[in-house]
Amino acid sequence: MGGMDRSKPDLQEWFCNQNRVDLICRDLAEKRPDIMLLSPIHAFAFYNPFTCEEEALGMALRLLEMADELWVFGSWKESRGCQAEIKRAQKLGLPIVYEE
Repeated sequence: MGGMDRSKPDLQEWFCNQNRVDLICRDLAEKRPDIMLLSPIHAFAFYNPFTCEEEALGMALRLLEMADELWVFGSWKESRGCQAEIKRAQKLGLPIVYEE
């Protein structure tokens, strides 16, 4: 998912990103019923994405410790969160699946 400019909160951009993640997860759940999806955006939606980014990212990185692999989608190169998750997955020795 693309990175948001946290200095200028844009709810429309946030909702669009959330919707993209919803669609990706729904599609994966239908195509891959053999896997358990762990979506940080869904798991930590109770954090305000504009004021609690560090807290949510910290929880997302801890969530990786329970994962077998990391899948990244879309504009992950532009997302600070995705970049941090990739670095943590590499450190944990997790396979990383890149999907466009």
